Formats: sequence, C-alpha cells, structure tokens
Amino acid sequence: MRKKCFGYGCWQLGIKSRLPHEKMSRKLILFDIDGTLVSRCHVHEKSYPVAIKEVFNINVERPGPRFAGTTDKKIVFTLLEESGIERNQIKKRLGEVYKVMINYVKENIDNDKEFRLLPGVKTLLEELNKRNHIIGLLTGNLEEIARIKMKKLGVNHYFSVGSFGGITEVRNELVPTAIENTEQKFNITIDKENVFVLGDTPHDIECGKANKVKTIAVATGPYSKEELLEYKPDYVFDDFTNTDRIINAIEE
Repeated sequence: MRKKCFGYGCWQLGIKSRLPHEKMSRKLILFDIDGTLVSRCHVHEKSYPVAIKEVFNINVERPGPRFAGTTDKKIVFTLLEESGIERNQIKKRLGEVYKVMINYVKENIDNDKEFRLLPGVKTLLEELNKRNHIIGLLTGNLEEIARIKMKKLGVNHYFSVGSFGGITEVRNELVPTAIENTEQKFNITIDKENVFVLGDTPHDIECGKANKVKTIAVATGPYSKEELLEYKPDYVFDDFTNTDRIINAIEE
C-alpha cells in the first residue's frame, strides 16, 4: 500500500531520498489553479454575473463555495438553469458568455490586489522544471482565464500542457484530455503510474482516482487536511512550503 505523506511528517513515514536527475522517470504533474496555486481571484468570480447580465439580462450572485472544484462550464450552466433558462438556450449563447468573462478578467485582473501565488508554489515549479518533469494545468477555469492568471503572476511559462473547464461540465473528463494533449505535444506514450493530479478539493482527488492516476491533496483551500483525508488521496500536504517532501512523494 502506498505510504501517505502528511505535511511535515514525510520523513517519518519513509518517503525515499531524492535520486540523481539521470535516474528519475519523467512525470506529468497536473495542477489545479484556484486554492491550489493561487489565492481567491475576485475578478474571476465577478466575471460570471457580469457576463450573464450582459448576455441574458439576468442578475445572478457570484458563485460561492459550493462550486469549489467545478468547471466554468458547469458553473455557467448551473447559474442560468437555476434562473429558469433552458439548457438549449444556454448552449446557443455559451460562447458569448465566455467571451465577456474572458474580457472582464483581462481588463480587471490588475485591480485584484489580493490575488497572489500561494507560499512555496514558485519554488516547487522551478524545482519540477529543473528536474525535467512535464508540468500542466488541470483546472475548471476557461483556458484563456487560466493563462491570464498565470501570466499575471509570472508562472505561465512553466505550464506546457493543460486541460480546461470550458470544454466539459464533468471535471473527471479533463484528465484524459490532458494526457492526450501531452502525448501529442511531446510525441510520447504516458503511463498513468507517472501522472499526478494535484489540488485542494475532493473534486480533484475524485478526478484523479476516477482516471486511475495518482493524487496529491493540499489543504490550501476551503477543505482541511482531515476532510481531504476522507477521500483517500495518495498524499496530503498542509501546503507547498516544503519542496523536498513533495518532490520525494512524486519521485519515490
């Protein structure tokens, strides 16, 4: 049975020491964004009611905690269906909603002074990159919004692949797309044993398990470590501040 890593207790639980670079198997590490890599993005949250008002002339509330870990497509459909709009009508104008959302985030991201990288993220990305692992995004965000966020914080260049929340309402469907995109981009075949889904909600854990890839949970979002453990991820960390322990979990 795989050993779990609980924050700073990794050494005690027997995670192996880091190996020389040339002996390592290359991994595909797929990161969630909100609550995992970055703090709450108020501008993104505001983009939903702004776009829905402009396209459908309906007032809706900003999406709350119940949507943590879901995709932008799912959130838009849910908000509109709860407001009485039929599904086929939403489908016809979904592209318009996306366009307004993207433009709103692009125009206002610099005004979100609280938006930032979470502690340890930059160091972890730098180390994974040095060690020649493939780093990607697996997020409910629309791709354009995801990239705006990453560029704003100066880390977009680390993420060479990804799968994004504009294509599906079902988060579990993002993993096969990410793997396929990576295989095509690098002309390789990926063993699922070398794929990690990393996020801060039960949805991230379930997404990885449903696709038989490894899961790393971090208690940096709305869920505590104890709550995340109930979903049985392969590893759980308090945050990203201890780079060595996370690297060892990935490379053991």
